[in-house]
Amino acid sequence: MNEFQVVVEFTGISRMLTGQSEMTIKIRQGTTFSEIVKLLGKKFPTLVGQIIDKDGNVFIATNLFSLNGQQIIQESEMNGSPKEGDRLILISLLAGG
Repeated sequence: MNEFQVVVEFTGISRMLTGQSEMTIKIRQGTTFSEIVKLLGKKFPTLVGQIIDKDGNVFIATNLFSLNGQQIIQESEMNGSPKEGDRLILISLLAGG
């Protein structure tokens, strides 16, 4: 299966919780946005309960991905997949600007 890289950018509280501004992850073609949330929960347990639900499976309602800063990934679109080189910006809507 083809593997490629995407960048996850952390903003606001997710940046504070992870101690990183961004990370590059290698995923298989067909990996869904939901699977990336699970991956982030495993890599950064500090996100679980704050950004990701306590089960580590989905975002808490006020958190979401922006795809390349141009499109918000709605809950109904979480079974979609990023493309090579995409940037997933993790936004917390309650964090303010």
